Amino acid sequence: MRSAHAGLLAPALALLFFFLLLPLLVAVAISLRLPAPDLHAYAELIGGTFRAILFGTVRDSAIVAFGCLLLGLPASYAYVRLGSRYLPLIMLAVLVPYFTSTLIRSYAWIAILGNQGLINRALLGLGLVSAPVKLAYTWFGMIVAMIQVQLPLFVIPVLAVMHRCDPSLVRAAKTLGADPVTAFVTVYLPQIRPGLTAAVVMVFMTTLGFYVTPALLGPPSTLFLSQSIEMRINTLSDQPGAAAQSIVLLALTIVVAWLFFRPLRASLIPEEQDVARGATAERPLRTFAIARILQRCAEALSPLRWPAFVGIALLTTLLLVGPLLVLFPLSFSDAPYLSFPPASYSTRWYRVYLSDSDWMRATFLSLCLGLAGAAAATLSGGLAALAMARMAPLLRIILLLVCAVPLIVPPMVLGTSVFYLAARLGWVGSPIILVGCYALLSLPYATMILTTALARFDWQLPKAAATLGASPTVALWTIVLPLILPSIAGAFIFSFFVGFDDVNVALFLANPYDRPLPIVMLDDIRDTLNPRTASVAVIFFLTAVLLCLLQATAQRIHSYVALRRFKLTKDQHVTSGIEVEA
Repeated sequence: MRSAHAGLLAPALALLFFFLLLPLLVAVAISLRLPAPDLHAYAELIGGTFRAILFGTVRDSAIVAFGCLLLGLPASYAYVRLGSRYLPLIMLAVLVPYFTSTLIRSYAWIAILGNQGLINRALLGLGLVSAPVKLAYTWFGMIVAMIQVQLPLFVIPVLAVMHRCDPSLVRAAKTLGADPVTAFVTVYLPQIRPGLTAAVVMVFMTTLGFYVTPALLGPPSTLFLSQSIEMRINTLSDQPGAAAQSIVLLALTIVVAWLFFRPLRASLIPEEQDVARGATAERPLRTFAIARILQRCAEALSPLRWPAFVGIALLTTLLLVGPLLVLFPLSFSDAPYLSFPPASYSTRWYRVYLSDSDWMRATFLSLCLGLAGAAAATLSGGLAALAMARMAPLLRIILLLVCAVPLIVPPMVLGTSVFYLAARLGWVGSPIILVGCYALLSLPYATMILTTALARFDWQLPKAAATLGASPTVALWTIVLPLILPSIAGAFIFSFFVGFDDVNVALFLANPYDRPLPIVMLDDIRDTLNPRTASVAVIFFLTAVLLCLLQATAQRIHSYVALRRFKLTKDQHVTSGIEVEA
């Protein structure tokens, strides 16, 4: 049995070793200038320039995390209070932006914040300003865009935790004399605190490694650490300096993850949520000074609590879907430059995209890389999930955390580390390297989705098949896989989006003469800034929505067919029993 488990875990562990651990060791060696150890690259980081970049990255990441908390918590609470009737619409408003590329959403914000954008056009039309206000390429515009990009990552786990809360506890507190605000702060908030903390930490950690949004919307005076790493490699050709900065960024991320390990574990592992929530509930939040301050402020604003909740929820929803809605009219603009709303409409930029051989070749390459990476991630994650399904809970938790390690590694660090290894092997530009990196980035999601599916699986069914003479392979193909097929499709689609939308890894590993679509779009936004990118975004946005709808429909059909088969089998057993008695 142990050898079988090792064989099932081998593909996932191989991905982690060859595309994560080994490249990181190479990056450490380059930063130390081995085999002759030299700390010069790290000594240079003590200078004021790097300190300013590091401080700015941490500060802005904390501001983005706080902004997501400020908007996402009231919005999530309002969403939950709306009830299950509106849950599909809420999830659509949250998941569609989450599955939309960061590059596309950042591009949409240029159209909104630019001098010819939506906000400036509105201000000029209302007569509030006499000249366009500079919003794009400013620190404020960059922060707003990053909050919008990170909001789905905050709202999704918080919604999941809130749906698991016991509302009877809040009602009991109210019957004992607590007003609604006191009940929320002292009873409801402690229940969701592990998931809430985990969401804030995840937003903060992922923002530390941001590259696309600061590069497209940030001012020239503001550099994130990922931008500094990219500049060290592509502009200054300083590999030891870039490697040292990558190690510092990775170390910073690991420290944050370690400090908040328990809430992260409670968020990532469903079995841990109840334990963490119960342990947190035993420590009333009122014992903390910050809780008392929040309670007094909330009591003072108690009459405005529901208007405030509803207003923030509407603002958050608009912030989530607004940039995506801008893309549709923008893609039909007839102007040669970016302006919103368009003065005239046509299908010009769709024709330009579909008739450009370079763009179509980049699209085909990205599709192939995304599909191959998704297949590798789904296969590796599925085999790992099968191995973990029959393990002891503690061992399963440890292996889940191991498979989730790529989540805490900034993509820029992964891209630079694999670049160092691939450059020494002469494999830079190889599609196999890109596919392996995409499979690694998708591995945590595929593993978690399929582990959750197998946790609900009835393992008595393959045992029954074995007693009837079926081999383990036959039972796997005829019983296990058909029953978890919707989850496999979901893991594959999720993994495809992760690879297809990548910029950070392809920035270093793509062939300069045969680039994936996101890199072509990034260069187009930097150089020309026309509506062609909006046309491409709309095409793939509609394709992504169609795929998600097909997957949801297939899952419903699968559940319906499974239920029908169960009823038919039950009726046959009942009929056989009656015949035997007769």
